Amino acid sequence: MSENIYDLDLLVPDEEYVRLAGKKIMVSNIKTGIALEIFKKQAKFQEMEKSGVVSDTAFDELLDIVIKVAADKAVTRKWLLDNSSMQQLTKFIEIIGENISKKVETKKKVQPVTAKH
Repeated sequence: MSENIYDLDLLVPDEEYVRLAGKKIMVSNIKTGIALEIFKKQAKFQEMEKSGVVSDTAFDELLDIVIKVAADKAVTRKWLLDNSSMQQLTKFIEIIGENISKKVETKKKVQPVTAKH
């Protein structure tokens, strides 16, 4: 008996990074929970940047997302406040959103692989 298996691990994107205040942070393989959170809040972040009006809630949400994506114990709320600008943080969120949204381009096609038992 054989079965077809689609290897979705081929869809993991190549690693991409941003440098924020000297820290190298991967922005290409964002976990689903964080991605959904970003999509829900991205319009709020963009409006905040355009208007120049920063609500405490939106700013806290922005910091929380950057901290989660960074996954680095050194990247804390205090560190971000001391070492980054609002423009850097909103651009960071924008880059992540673009990486999540773009189609995964891979040289490898996801084709079923026949596995025999």
